[in-house]
Amino acid sequence: MPPEWDQLINSNRDGNTTLVEKAPEVTKTTLVKKMIPAEVQKSTEAGVGNQTYFKDKENIENKLSLSLLPEILSKYFAELKPAKKRESELNYFQNLQNEFPDVDIADCLAFVQKHGVGRGENVQPCHSPMAYLSKAIAEIMPEIEKLRKARYERIAREKRETESKQMRAAVEEREAAEWTIREEAFTRAFSSEEKQTEVIHKYLQTLPFKPNDRIARMVAIDSWWEELNAREPRSTNSN
Repeated sequence: MPPEWDQLINSNRDGNTTLVEKAPEVTKTTLVKKMIPAEVQKSTEAGVGNQTYFKDKENIENKLSLSLLPEILSKYFAELKPAKKRESELNYFQNLQNEFPDVDIADCLAFVQKHGVGRGENVQPCHSPMAYLSKAIAEIMPEIEKLRKARYERIAREKRETESKQMRAAVEEREAAEWTIREEAFTRAFSSEEKQTEVIHKYLQTLPFKPNDRIARMVAIDSWWEELNAREPRSTNSN
């Protein structure tokens, strides 16, 4: 045991008080976290800071929603400037959507862009179509219905004409193929031109055609072919 401890014990035994020096205080060490500066995005070439996440998200959502609209509406809003007017027109458009489908609004927009507003000599271009339609779309819709009806009737008429042309083309193609078969059979049966002329003249005696005419040749060969086919069944039965 260290001698200092013996001295302390003996002093206590004698009833005397021994003062002990106060131990020196230990300074606490405070840990300081190292601060790492946040990364700063680079400025654009124009010297303007990058757009925030929320603004980018809003722009993306606007573009996606516009892409779902009919083409004429999407194009109108995409090209509309300044931004304040675009916002105003979008608000009018959204109010119109509560009562009318997008296709009706799109057709009315096309009508207003083409015909303007006003009547007679007072017709002027419409600079804010959505604002105008918010008040006048009910008056324009009857005109839109007339145009749609006329368009549907035109499409149906063109469809009928196309189908009719296709049918005529099919008939002409079939008749041309049948004529080729008949004429080849005729030339095999009568190889010389003299004999062909003679046969053709025979079938045209009562008709005002010349044997050398193309129409006369077709009429004669058709008559010969029909007569030939009419004889074949009888000859087959006789066998």
